[in-house]
Amino acid sequence: MTEEALLSTDLPSGVRTLALNRPERLNALSREINAGIREGFETAERDGIRCIVIHGEGRAFSVGADLKESTTHSAEGIADALDMFYPGKDIAPSCRVPVIAAVHGYCCGGGWELALAADICVATEDARFWFPQTGLGLFPGAGGTGRLVKAVGKSNAMDVILTGRFVSGEEGYRLGFVSRLFANREALLEGARTLAEEIASKSPLGVMMAKQSIARGVDRPIEETLLEDSMRLFPLYESEDRREASAAFLERRLPVWRGR
Repeated sequence: MTEEALLSTDLPSGVRTLALNRPERLNALSREINAGIREGFETAERDGIRCIVIHGEGRAFSVGADLKESTTHSAEGIADALDMFYPGKDIAPSCRVPVIAAVHGYCCGGGWELALAADICVATEDARFWFPQTGLGLFPGAGGTGRLVKAVGKSNAMDVILTGRFVSGEEGYRLGFVSRLFANREALLEGARTLAEEIASKSPLGVMMAKQSIARGVDRPIEETLLEDSMRLFPLYESEDRREASAAFLERRLPVWRGR
């Protein structure tokens, strides 16, 4: 990965920012960028990172696959793209560190699939989400159909995907796949970083377990979710972080988390 394609920065607060940095191509995804994102997610916990923010430089989050790259139009290129999102190789959900997608400008095709794969999506009011695939003889098969229907319901997902229409950040907020709206890119990046730092300030064990419980509970009966949650919750009472939280409360200070 060249430094120019993806800028990775680790902040003292425990937040890692991943900036798609091909503004001249509206941050079109490439093998190089995909590999860099994958590496940034996979190494986060090892590096002591507690939250990740991914965003785009320039005028867009990402317009998806780079149609000017020959591999984009080949089976090999499709396989590389699917490697990022396919179940079992689902990098963002399987990453135990929370991932925030901060979207401004165009967020199209694989770019929108990347944003949907994040744990939280925040956006500017005038962001432009778009799945153009049905107009290209395809469909959003790298997670777009499955994740959008879970986020907004069947009828809304059908409306958006089958027509191939644009969805603004404001509509995305109303539909529910965007959690917070911002007026412009500057406010977006500041707001996303503030949100990430708020998450990073909490117990890493508690955040990790909560993320896993939410993700697994989306499609499962509540009885199964409650059973799994109890198996995760009770061991936390014996953790160093839980004891530290109690001590910090009694001593009226902020806890110092160890992740143990």
